[in-house]
Parts: sequence; C-alpha cells; structure tokens
Amino acid sequence: MNRLQQIALSATMAVIAGVALIQRPARLASVRLTAITPAPQPIAHIALTYSAGTRPVSLVLDLTTPAGSGSVTLDGVTLFCDIPLIASQNGPQRIVATVWHRSLGRTTPIMQQFD
Repeated sequence: MNRLQQIALSATMAVIAGVALIQRPARLASVRLTAITPAPQPIAHIALTYSAGTRPVSLVLDLTTPAGSGSVTLDGVTLFCDIPLIASQNGPQRIVATVWHRSLGRTTPIMQQFD
C-alpha cells in the first residue's frame, strides 16, 4: 500500500469512528426526584439528565414508594416531568426507567434503576 492509500484509509476510518460516536445512544445519566407537591393529588417532580449521544425515542418512568406508585411515558427530549401519585409518600422511593433507543431501524429497550 502506498502512502496515498494509507492516508485515504486513515481518513475513512476516522470518519466512520466519528459517525459511530455521534450515533451512540445517550445514556440516562440521572433521574432526580426534586420535590413532591402535597396537594389533594400528590405530584412528584422529576429532573432528567442525559449523557452525550442521540436521545432516546421514548422512555417510561415508574416511581414506587411505600405508599403507592405512579408512572409516566415521555418523549426523548423531555428534561422535566411530573408523576401523579396515589398517596403522599414517606420513606424511600425507587425509580425504574425503561429507555427506548432506535439504531439502524431497530428499537432497543434499556432498563435502569435509580434509588
């Protein structure tokens, strides 16, 4: 292989690596319960943070507390959401996120748990 072919091959590999990095799915980095509004209908306020990469197509957040649970389905661009709860919560809470990514025409779910 001559020098020009080596340069062309290196440039092609760099472009492929760059495209793969851009198309990498964004991981749900954190899900924080910021507040619970103690109204007649309690509402949990949630903040979402994503890592670098392409955002998910959609995600489902399930919040479980000793007093009850709630769930919400979101699109992949949402950073804040509200989850209606059955009753006011006391004690630990668990948030399970099911994140749906699309890559090369296929949809893949990824489940994450946040305590």
